[in-house]
Amino acid sequence: MTGCVVHQSEDASEALAATAAFLSTQPVAHNVILTIMQERAAHDEPGRYWWVTTGGRVEGVALQSPHGFSASVTPVAVDSLDALVSAMASEVPDLPGIIGDAATVAAFAGRWTEHNGVGAAPLEGQRLYRLATLRPPVDVGGQLRRATIHEIDLLVSWWRGLATDMGESPPKVGGHELLARRIGQGEIWLWEDDDRAVSMARLSAPAAKAVRVGFVYTPPQQRRRGYATASVAALSAHGLANGADECLLYTQLSNPTSNGIYRRMGYEAVGEVLAYRFSPLNQSQP
Repeated sequence: MTGCVVHQSEDASEALAATAAFLSTQPVAHNVILTIMQERAAHDEPGRYWWVTTGGRVEGVALQSPHGFSASVTPVAVDSLDALVSAMASEVPDLPGIIGDAATVAAFAGRWTEHNGVGAAPLEGQRLYRLATLRPPVDVGGQLRRATIHEIDLLVSWWRGLATDMGESPPKVGGHELLARRIGQGEIWLWEDDDRAVSMARLSAPAAKAVRVGFVYTPPQQRRRGYATASVAALSAHGLANGADECLLYTQLSNPTSNGIYRRMGYEAVGEVLAYRFSPLNQSQP
């Protein structure tokens, strides 16, 4: 595209200042990237950030943080993808993968294979939901409360159980330090029944007046009692009652149970997300 320029920085604050207005125009579709950039700017963690401009106007954003993880990307005009892929390949030729809007990352993956001579394979499909009209469950015992730092060992074990359920390796969801920070920020919540914690969820910090429910987990022995459903409903109501205009969540397309539960609760699907894995440079096939 004529006039297309790709900017790159490892300073989250610089990248956020350049892209915040653009990211805020679509608070649902851009929530994950905006949330990550706000967190990195606040805590100065390693990351790489790219944004595409045309005529000085931001057209798309990508990031990789922490280093070694797959990159995330907003929807980007197809005509700008070649420039973005070229810039990212120059900086991170061994990028392990890409995550984002299904159409964008499929086109990105195709161009990445051409540019780097590696293979790409779809890894996981997700669905993005936003809350329309909340319909909370009834007759579920217990109540929602914030987690405390004294419960961190239990929560780390649950965090690892969640990673296993999602088919990820436990380090991907962090350890004590990350979880302690999120507890301190008031983002980790527990559903408690009969004075015992029985389910966990996270409510992200607001980003452009949108919050996101995630990391929903109930240990196997407490499942099928409605705890996770009640927790998500209560967290959604809490977010909207405390200044958010939008509440959203992601589900794995491979899990029809959770997709059905959230639809019955009042969430509506607004998009599909894909993750692609790239073959290592020394393992690509001829």
